[in-house]
Amino acid sequence: VWHTIGPAEPIRGKAAMAEGVGGDARDFTIDVEVHDVTASDDHVIALVKAHATRGDRTLDYDTAEIFHVRDGKLTERWAFSDDTARITEFFS
Repeated sequence: VWHTIGPAEPIRGKAAMAEGVGGDARDFTIDVEVHDVTASDDHVIALVKAHATRGDRTLDYDTAEIFHVRDGKLTERWAFSDDTARITEFFS
């Protein structure tokens, strides 16, 4: 389950994830720099600085990425940003 910034409904399942992320068809790139990570057996939290490019536009933003881990695999992800409205507009 992949909770994205903006939409209320998450992406569910591997096939939906592959389709939702866009693969080679997406019209943007995102470069990330991990600022810090903390983890337990069940969760990983990463503080991330992101730089997105879409055409001639760019967007810099910060996120807290929270992952649920089960049997050594990521099973769910939530992201919280410093400016959801700006991110939603950029990627819409």
